[in-house]
Amino acid sequence: MEEIFSLKIDKSKLSSKYYIWERPASLFYISFPSESVVLPIKKYLGVHWGRTLGFFKNGMVKMIFQLDKTTVSGIQIINQFMSKDVLNKNLKIIAALEDKIKSHFNKSIKTLSDKKLNLEFQNFYKVYLDYWGITHLSELVGFASESLLSDLLSQEELALLTTPLEKSFSLKEEEDILKILEKVQKDPSLKLDNKKILKLLKDHCEKYYWVQNNYLTIKRLAPDYFQTQIMDLLKEKVSATKRLESINSHIKKTKENQTRIISEKNLTIAQKKLIQISQQMIILQDDRKALNLEANVYLLEILKELSSRTHIPLNLLLWSTSKEFSKLIAGEDLTNEFTQRKKSCVLIVDEDEFLVKTKDQYGKLYQEYFGDIKNQNRTELGGRRAQGGRITGKAKIILNPHEANNFQKGDVLVTTMTSPDFISLMKKASAIVTDQGGITCHAAIISRELQIPCVVGTQFATQTFKDGDILEVNANHGLVKILK
Repeated sequence: MEEIFSLKIDKSKLSSKYYIWERPASLFYISFPSESVVLPIKKYLGVHWGRTLGFFKNGMVKMIFQLDKTTVSGIQIINQFMSKDVLNKNLKIIAALEDKIKSHFNKSIKTLSDKKLNLEFQNFYKVYLDYWGITHLSELVGFASESLLSDLLSQEELALLTTPLEKSFSLKEEEDILKILEKVQKDPSLKLDNKKILKLLKDHCEKYYWVQNNYLTIKRLAPDYFQTQIMDLLKEKVSATKRLESINSHIKKTKENQTRIISEKNLTIAQKKLIQISQQMIILQDDRKALNLEANVYLLEILKELSSRTHIPLNLLLWSTSKEFSKLIAGEDLTNEFTQRKKSCVLIVDEDEFLVKTKDQYGKLYQEYFGDIKNQNRTELGGRRAQGGRITGKAKIILNPHEANNFQKGDVLVTTMTSPDFISLMKKASAIVTDQGGITCHAAIISRELQIPCVVGTQFATQTFKDGDILEVNANHGLVKILK
């Protein structure tokens, strides 16, 4: 295929040697996306992420990828997707895989024999791995798009042009909650315990019961969770009608600004296509997040059933991998290994290996990759502008959103990177600052929807700032500094 964009990149212009993906996680839930970054994606697209490592400790994982490898792989995918037929072919494959995955969610597993339970898991595992493999192209395209467009566009222009006009699932969920709130606000006779409202909440819950999940904490939400959300909105005197109008007005304004920038810039046809592909990949990534969070509920039920049959505690099975399910259902005892992994372990994925190492091997590899990173006495950090604005606020370091009871409205959310379970905190935050991420990451997309200042990719925010620091977040210039 013709090389439209050159595969030769200037490594000096990359934000760092490695891309680090850090968040709360257990080994089991991470093993699916991790295994798929090499062979499954190569099967569909002929490229992959390269050697990938995941360091697990204290309920957190640091996944590490070589940024030049992922960027070049992304450019190769973009060159393929310049052909609309190739792009549409892959999107059709993804849609078919989504349907296959969802077909498993409502299956009854308790009455299955051990053999059939294993078969059910293996069938799901195969299709889920393929799905993760082909959808991993979205991140690769994101890395490459930022590299290819950064010399042509300012950070503000790049952020605007890579913002999809389709709403994220978190924004759709907010809209649906606001529509229920709007009914209550327009009809004073309707209370939150009214049968009509309870039915709407039940329907909403069935649609979004998975929204607070991550790779560590998995639960099926009940209607009262969403009822509490509406109660909080009523206490804060939020006008549902005005907020709904604001959401649609912001999307309209974004579209107008995108049209203006494209008309002002002397972009080639290929560059315009690249922007369109970038937006499609962000939508794809968001769709995958939604399916992944729902799939994790199904996988939790599988693990609970496995625990019941093997008498291995659930909190230890979380440190198994997808490849070990058959051994466990057959009666093999790996509890000592899982106990060690829970303390610390490193997952290594490459074309010819899928290994989990513990004890001294964890320490040696961690030192190799992170040993030269020093926490200097910094008072100011730079990153990428994701959403402009300038505010002063109190820093709150949040690594796990499920352990954030002390987060107050107006605090500056400082974290490694965000995911959908951070949404409730992001809505309270006056600004968002992350260690990792680029202009197409979750924090960037959601901050633009919420219209709050956001600086991503600072690398050291969670190490530099402390709870209570008064920060000035100058997102217009991608700067964050301690005032006191």
